[in-house]
Amino acid sequence: MIDATEHLINELRNNGDAIKVSPRLAFDLANEKIIPLIDFSTIARSVLGQHWRQASQQQRQQFTSEFRSFTINFFLKAMSTYSEEIVDTADSFTYPPDTWTPGNTRATVFMDFKLKDGLKT
Repeated sequence: MIDATEHLINELRNNGDAIKVSPRLAFDLANEKIIPLIDFSTIARSVLGQHWRQASQQQRQQFTSEFRSFTINFFLKAMSTYSEEIVDTADSFTYPPDTWTPGNTRATVFMDFKLKDGLKT
């Protein structure tokens, strides 16, 4: 994920203006480098919490699909709208130590960054 983030920032740094004009460029970039790394099913299940168990298989699939579309569209809008801010704050991106161990096939990656107003997320 760190490599993907660095690649994304470099693309925004080098092609931010073109990405703002052409949402398709943002989609292609996200589809190539970010979207394959996201487990939308697990995140959707986490978002619904206890309600996941109460939903039918069809409802789970529909929610996951809608959640995936919403998340991707939100990400693309943020990437095209705030490309300068993302590039400007790129030096503040840090990755807390992970708990991944060799042999694991999945990991959760956390990232911290500081916004211009000094807030940390």
